[in-house]
Amino acid sequence: HSSCKTVHFEPYGGDQSVCGKSLGQCVSNETSCADRLENCDGTIGGKAHWISDSRGWNYSDCTCTTIGAVVENGTGRKTCGWSEGEKDSTVWSSDCSVEVAECKGGYCVQGADSSKCVPAPKGYYGAGGTKVCQACPDVGTTTQVEGAASAAECVMVRGVGGTRFCDDEGCFYLPGTGFIQKANGQKY
Repeated sequence: HSSCKTVHFEPYGGDQSVCGKSLGQCVSNETSCADRLENCDGTIGGKAHWISDSRGWNYSDCTCTTIGAVVENGTGRKTCGWSEGEKDSTVWSSDCSVEVAECKGGYCVQGADSSKCVPAPKGYYGAGGTKVCQACPDVGTTTQVEGAASAAECVMVRGVGGTRFCDDEGCFYLPGTGFIQKANGQKY
């Protein structure tokens, strides 16, 4: 039947017929995994595909994703693939991937490893509730240690024998060591 080129026929119930014989109901070749699978404590994603040779559904692209998985210094998303079963007998694989959803303060995801939160490097801070480190906002500022949790921990450090500052109008020298303070008493 020409209107069913991209679909399969369910064998039971139906509204399609040829020469008076019922072919079954014309149904799409793919459907949401959430419509066919259960037993997930989170969100079921992906598409199930009809395999005409086996007259059954292929669930290999289906996933179960839960939020709140424990990751080092934060929380994450745990995603598991389908293993076997259907509806309330669905079994999800124990071979799951975990990705950081958010890090606690002072931590962020660094590089390609998205499965753990590491201390924010010097010059950056991890505000918490996110997985991205932020650079100190003011030019010439850094953090004293790794693991800073806010921009307030960004300071300007004087050189060993003082610091020379330059702009379009010239340069000046600030003697001494230690931190340069903002006018309101906060560390710069």
